[in-house]
Amino acid sequence: MQHQPSMKKRMAIMAERDAAIQERNLALLEKKAALGERDMAILQRDSAIAERNNAIMERDNAIATSPIQGELSNTGRTQ
Repeated sequence: MQHQPSMKKRMAIMAERDAAIQERNLALLEKKAALGERDMAILQRDSAIAERNNAIMERDNAIATSPIQGELSNTGRTQ
């Protein structure tokens, strides 16, 4: 017949298991927070790229519609 662990021993095993689960859950929460920060940084980078691209398009549009560009086009020269 096998000897059953005492109630005290079973409680210690359960407490150890619970502590390990809590540690794992904390690690998962930290990983989730880090991924959230990474995603936010990516969104900020994408927003900055979009702003830069809009500024470039506005600049190109201003150049294309400027009187100087029109004069250069009329003379057959390009900028």
